[in-house]
Amino acid sequence: MTDGGALFAGMSSLVLIVTIFAITGILLAIGIGYWCMKVFESKGRPGGTGFLMGFALTFFLHVAGAVAAVVIAYCWDASASPLAPAAPRLPPPAPPLTVLPAHVLTYARRGEITWASDALRGWIEEWAAGG
Repeated sequence: MTDGGALFAGMSSLVLIVTIFAITGILLAIGIGYWCMKVFESKGRPGGTGFLMGFALTFFLHVAGAVAAVVIAYCWDASASPLAPAAPRLPPPAPPLTVLPAHVLTYARRGEITWASDALRGWIEEWAAGG
């Protein structure tokens, strides 16, 4: 379900963009049509024909270019784009590390552990003896 206000706001901006595009397309086509009219007249040909050819070709190619851009925008598959960065591949997680009381006592015999208290040392020794 979409918000009607957001949809309307999106449509109004689309209408504004299309209107600006149409106005600029017509102004550009008129300018090029006028230029073509002058070129035709300078070559001894009818100026009206030059204007119509310049205007029509410019305007319709302008519109065709816009339609092509919109079609490409809607049909573009971003996931298939070679420019899209690939998702990083992470290594599988390491298995959990199991430290048994016997391992702790092995480190203690090597002198690699400083016991916080004699009670803690006794508890680990008792636990290792039990299993």
